[in-house]
Amino acid sequence: MSRRCSAVAVGLSISLVTASGAAAATRTADATGPAAQAPENLGTVISEADAHEHAGRYADAARRYADAYAMTSNSNQYRGTDVALQTVLASAKAYRSAFDASDDDYTFAVESKALLDAVVAEWTAMGQPVPDAIRKELEWAEARIAEKPPDPVVVPPTEPEPEPEPEPASEPEPEPEPQIEAEPEPEPEPEPDHSRRDVGIALTGLGLASTIGGIVSVAVGVPVRGAAQDYRTEVLQSPQFTALSARDQDTATSALQTYVETETRRGVILMGVGGAAIGVGVTGIVVGSIILARSGRRSAPGARARLSPRVAMGRGSATMGLRLRF
Repeated sequence: MSRRCSAVAVGLSISLVTASGAAAATRTADATGPAAQAPENLGTVISEADAHEHAGRYADAARRYADAYAMTSNSNQYRGTDVALQTVLASAKAYRSAFDASDDDYTFAVESKALLDAVVAEWTAMGQPVPDAIRKELEWAEARIAEKPPDPVVVPPTEPEPEPEPEPASEPEPEPEPQIEAEPEPEPEPEPDHSRRDVGIALTGLGLASTIGGIVSVAVGVPVRGAAQDYRTEVLQSPQFTALSARDQDTATSALQTYVETETRRGVILMGVGGAAIGVGVTGIVVGSIILARSGRRSAPGARARLSPRVAMGRGSATMGLRLRF
């Protein structure tokens, strides 16, 4: 890079001498001022940048090369010329060296991108094509910035919570005054609860009706399968069935089997519904009997009434009864 920068300085010096000779032929004897000193200042800045680069101070070199490019942008003689191009490339390459020497300090990539963005905008505004070398340096800067890890989140230190102020000492409570206990008034006798008794009667009646319905359903469902089996056996043994052909007998047997299965399912459904109705009915009878018994105790403490259900299940039969004790 130092050779590159030195070549830039030499090229700039030759351009500056040529420009000075041309200016001397056209200027008047009293034409002096800052414009006449611009070429000499540009060469001085490039020499300083070159010296920084030779000494390994790449960041200082990159920034001085950037200053030199800014001077070319303000000069009609050097704006958009090869001198300006070589100056900005020297700055971009110095930023690369500074980035590598600083163990990936992404600040140099950010500064290089800002410089190159300004160069691209300036050259585009002048209507000149942007050289590929500048675009490559811009791609490098953008790639390094994309690799930059996110900045760490700084959590502000939490302030310690203030200690609670001590509560003032409480005054001693006055001694309670002696209280005279009044004699408890006798509790009024409970009035008979007719509503609970009505609920008990209703539950008992509904439970009894549900139980009877369930018993009837079970009684109807139990013999259904047996009747279907008997009918199937009777048909298979009848002379009419025997007189049929083998194919017709198979068809009749399949139909009889379907009939038996259908009747069996109907019997099972009837028994299931009946069993559920019996369970609900027995529960209603028990709950209603308990409510009746408790309401009777409240209305007449000295009397007791007990209503107990009696259920007897047998094979093919069921018996339901109630027993009331006073």
